Amino acid sequence: MPISFASNAKMTPPGFADRLALFLDVAATGSFSAAGRHLGLAPSSVARQIIELEKQTGARLLHRSTRALTLTEAGELLRARAGQLLRELAELREAVAVGESAPRGLLRVTAAAAFGNLHLVPILGRFLARYPDMSVELHLDDALVDLSRTRFDLAIRAGSIAADLRLVSTIVAPMRRVLCAAPSYLERHGTPRRPEDLRAHDCLSAPGAAPPGWWRFGKAHKARSIEVSGRLSCNSSQLLLQAAVEGLGIVHLTSWLVGDAIRTGHLVRLFADRPLQEEGQAVQVLRVPGPLAPKTRAFIEHLKEEIGTPPYWDRGLD
Repeated sequence: MPISFASNAKMTPPGFADRLALFLDVAATGSFSAAGRHLGLAPSSVARQIIELEKQTGARLLHRSTRALTLTEAGELLRARAGQLLRELAELREAVAVGESAPRGLLRVTAAAAFGNLHLVPILGRFLARYPDMSVELHLDDALVDLSRTRFDLAIRAGSIAADLRLVSTIVAPMRRVLCAAPSYLERHGTPRRPEDLRAHDCLSAPGAAPPGWWRFGKAHKARSIEVSGRLSCNSSQLLLQAAVEGLGIVHLTSWLVGDAIRTGHLVRLFADRPLQEEGQAVQVLRVPGPLAPKTRAFIEHLKEEIGTPPYWDRGLD
């Protein structure tokens, strides 16, 4: 039997939107207390608001036990739609208040941690100065976020171009990898002259299976893989960069990560005439399908302007 909310429930009863947002936090954290800590509310207050939401929808949304909270079938249905509904409501309010041409309000953005740490703060500073009626809530997290089930407006990711048809991808910059090492490492171990020489060097990489594009030279069907090894592996690209600067080995990382270190002489670029495979990689902004709110459009355009063509982090590397 299909799930439906009570037919006599109002479409927008008092406090519904706020309780819906609170319900998303409870669903994400799995407890009243965790959601309360995030929002500065007592667990009992959170529980009361969820009870009121259940009354408003006419459906039980949570299974409650001493161990955990889990979503009912109705709760799953509500969570699947709630994030998009809240975004559309906020966009409607902004459009009615100031007209389509004036960006304003709160923009919620999630971004990959390394890219956010290195590049987003100065860009956001100029964005907020440009649009004084805007504010931004930024979450740095490498975990993939289901935008349809959260309140985030945008996700900024650096890597494989999204093939998820449920999302709209706007490419703001291409990505390329750069092979490099510290001068101190090259002084001790010599400079490799061709890719095959890497087999005799300490190469820094992520543990486990190499991601697509790692240690592959050339493009498309002409690309060839080089099997490398090293005494240090790490799942953090920022720590791999730090290890390379400290002279622990040869690394190849994205140019947006190593560009400054090369320009300042902390790292030396290797094999500049032998491009690493990079098809299908980009810095991109992801969002759910639908009309662009003024605040969303303004941020995407500002990000593209700031990064430029070619990206500012690539300038001076060739």
